[in-house]
Formats: sequence, C-alpha cells, structure tokens
Amino acid sequence: MTAEAIRNQLQMGRPFRLRTADGQTVSVPDPDFALLSRTGRTLIVFLEGESYEVLDVQLISAIEAAGSKSGGD
Repeated sequence: MTAEAIRNQLQMGRPFRLRTADGQTVSVPDPDFALLSRTGRTLIVFLEGESYEVLDVQLISAIEAAGSKSGGD
C-alpha cells in the first residue's frame, strides 16, 4: 500500500478497514482515529480505550469500506 492511498482514504472522512499482509484486520471507525507519519511509512490506529496498533504502511495489503463484507460471510 502507498501512503498516498492511505491519505486519500483518510480524506474521505468515512470508516474503513485495513487488511495487513498477514491477514490481520484493523478497523478505523473515523479518520480522527488514525495518524500517518510524516514520512508515510508508519500508520498508528487508535482503538478502544488507550490501546493502539502501529502498522507498517508497506505491509498493508488492502483498504476496505467499513460496510463491505469480505470472505464467505
């Protein structure tokens, strides 16, 4: 994934999910819950309470709309 793709998604102002290369899914309920580093290499997503995920942008394999379903659901 590119930093530009992440920036574009954040600017849309809608919830979305990120899928990483290892299959992990991280939900971003609002763009205010995500922070892209100045270099565009790292993305921090704030979760419930004080927890957060630190993601390497290069290891994000997909961006999905929060309302869409993937797989055999």
